[in-house]
Amino acid sequence: MSKRMEILTVTLNAALDKHYRLESFSAQGIHRGAKPVTLPSAKGINAARTMQTLDPTAIVHCTGFVGGWTGKHICHLLEQEGLRHNLLPVPGESRTCMTFTAQEGIHFEILEPGITVDRDAQQKLLAVVEGHAAAAAWVVIAGSPAEGTERDICRELTACARAQGASVLVDVRSPWLETAWLAGPDVSKPNWSEFLSAVGLPPTADQNAVVRAAKTVARDGVGLLLISQGTAGSLAVTENEVLRVSAPQVSTVSPVGCGDAMVGAFVLSQSRGASLKESLQWAAAAAASNAAHLGAGVVDPEETEALAALVQVE
Repeated sequence: MSKRMEILTVTLNAALDKHYRLESFSAQGIHRGAKPVTLPSAKGINAARTMQTLDPTAIVHCTGFVGGWTGKHICHLLEQEGLRHNLLPVPGESRTCMTFTAQEGIHFEILEPGITVDRDAQQKLLAVVEGHAAAAAWVVIAGSPAEGTERDICRELTACARAQGASVLVDVRSPWLETAWLAGPDVSKPNWSEFLSAVGLPPTADQNAVVRAAKTVARDGVGLLLISQGTAGSLAVTENEVLRVSAPQVSTVSPVGCGDAMVGAFVLSQSRGASLKESLQWAAAAAASNAAHLGAGVVDPEETEALAALVQVE
């Protein structure tokens, strides 16, 4: 196991998430639901929550950007959860994102754009990441960047962390994904549609085409492509290996945050020195546990352990 114990997550556009569960839904009228589950959120924070839930002794730090009163509330809620953070304040107001689910299987989200960041703020974040990465086993760069974020920021963050000796996982969408690949992250975790977009494949592309494209990306310097497909499982592709990972079946409450839980569990498992197969099993199990609960990055440790034993990696 690496002597570096810290894990740093970078969230470039933190959010306050409100998850509503409704008895029923129609396009008109008033809907009365139970009190929402309110959480500080966005991909990096959700991954951090997953890691701390699965291992309360894990040393996980969150950094990124927040703004305004909503940003202060995000920091307050992180402190209530016991999540360490060094989120940088910027002008503007952090976003509030609302998720609605109903018994009819209806699910939809309303996502605000959030803050705008300038080059000076991005340079300050690079300095924070450089400082933490020197002691970090892993750095997770996850989530859609805020408006004003330069296209090259994820490449710069990846290169910065790797220069300090940390392993890096990137979970962002185009166009930031393709530039991050140029810095050779250890792991990239796009979902199926994000990967197709990044490599220019059509929506109708089959698995063979995706594997060929993923191997090309791996040959160009990305260590592992972990391509999630929801209930269809995931593909783990290196330059020389293709593994198909099953998704354990659960009664789904909300799919929001499943990929983030996958990222958190994978990185936590790798930081403990687990094999790739074990880490993939834990990642798939955490994603399934997240689907069975309301809230992003909300998993049950005992449930995750039981589900991991059901995951097939072939």
